Amino acid sequence: MGGSSVHPGKILQSVLEDYDLSQKELAVAIGKPSPIVNDIIKGKRNINPEFAVLLEAVLPDISAADWMSMQNQYDISNLQKQEEIQQQKDLIERWNFLKGYLNLNYMKKKLRLADDLSQSLNAILGYLAINEVDEIKLKQEAVMGYFRKSEKASTDPVNLLTWLCVVRHRSDEEKLDKSFDIAKVDNLISELNSLFYFNKQVIESATNLLNSYGIKFIVEEKLDRMAVDGVSFWSGDNPTIVMTKRMNRIDNFAFVLCHELGHIVKHLYVEKNAEFLDDINGLKEDKREAEANKFAERALWKGFAKDIAFGSIRVPFAASRFLQQIAIEQKINISIVVGQYQHYCDSNNKTNSPYAICRNLIQKIG
Repeated sequence: MGGSSVHPGKILQSVLEDYDLSQKELAVAIGKPSPIVNDIIKGKRNINPEFAVLLEAVLPDISAADWMSMQNQYDISNLQKQEEIQQQKDLIERWNFLKGYLNLNYMKKKLRLADDLSQSLNAILGYLAINEVDEIKLKQEAVMGYFRKSEKASTDPVNLLTWLCVVRHRSDEEKLDKSFDIAKVDNLISELNSLFYFNKQVIESATNLLNSYGIKFIVEEKLDRMAVDGVSFWSGDNPTIVMTKRMNRIDNFAFVLCHELGHIVKHLYVEKNAEFLDDINGLKEDKREAEANKFAERALWKGFAKDIAFGSIRVPFAASRFLQQIAIEQKINISIVVGQYQHYCDSNNKTNSPYAICRNLIQKIG
């Protein structure tokens, strides 16, 4: 509700003229010194509840509540003109606008946001890589653009943007003393494959290993209705890989990690403002996603012609011994071999239920 720019003292002066009363006569009637009445009429002093009640007794056409309402409206109008108040009001409006796009209560707890509203808002805008709150709709549309039409219906855009803010915050907080060297990627892949093969303390070991190669690595549980396996982006002087462990399978974990590493090598290294949000089971037909997929396959299979080997299997549900032999000979975790064979059968219509093949050999993340 807006306020009036007219001080009630001016209205009082007009009313006194209508009643044919002088300021002194009013002062005598209400038992107050004349200077007080004069200050109110000149707008130097406000009408308080006591003065309003006394005015009502002398000037019954206007109630005490009306006098107080006029004073309140004038005070509000004055406050709205103050730059500091207007700035805080605008800040509150911008913060409330974000509530339609982010779970701010969750973020306050998760990110330990400052009590200062301006600092919190600027931090969030930074995480989203936008300059003003009205840009968040475009950011939401861009992020949802990663998903196919059928997957958008099952993805909550509020939770998705909230999760991205959380992982950006965690990445900003993490500082590495080593830079990423693209020339050492082959060594990193070799060590990752060994880690996947033995599947022991994978999260801790992968974190330490990637950090030693100048890559920030974060595991952040997804929020509800979020079909996301991972995201990769550049943060400060280092690339960042974030994973959700959505399926909690070592084959899924290994492929997602190598897929995001592919984005770092193929894309982020030269396009540091880019961001890649991935649902491995529902990737769009995109050139850069296809390149990251090929990178992941080469990294995990080390040149082994898996499709030729898989094509030689006549009876998919009897493939267990053959797949285990491949895993041993190539030193590839059996879960990765089985997972890739299931995907091969699905892509080539080898069976109606490909993901039931050798599922007893699938391992959880160790």
